[in-house]
Amino acid sequence: MQIVLDIFKNTHNLLFWTGLLDRGTQFHSAIQNHLSGAPASDVKLDQIQGCWQSLADVITDVTDVQVLESHVVHSSLLYRGVIDCVAHYK
Repeated sequence: MQIVLDIFKNTHNLLFWTGLLDRGTQFHSAIQNHLSGAPASDVKLDQIQGCWQSLADVITDVTDVQVLESHVVHSSLLYRGVIDCVAHYK
């Protein structure tokens, strides 16, 4: 019985984290689509409506977007990363 419970627990955790990561990816994509000027009908909000509502008052103040999802590497400091957004706020 313990093996069955462990399998259920691990499967449940996997489904939980997979769902969480999925919603994070959808939220990130929705923000990127919105800031890149995609029509509102192209921004899919069905799974992330609550997250989007929390951002709705702020995202309208983001203007003059210069960079979205840009990979950066610093050759002498030896770091790399992704710049999510460079824009003007308010």
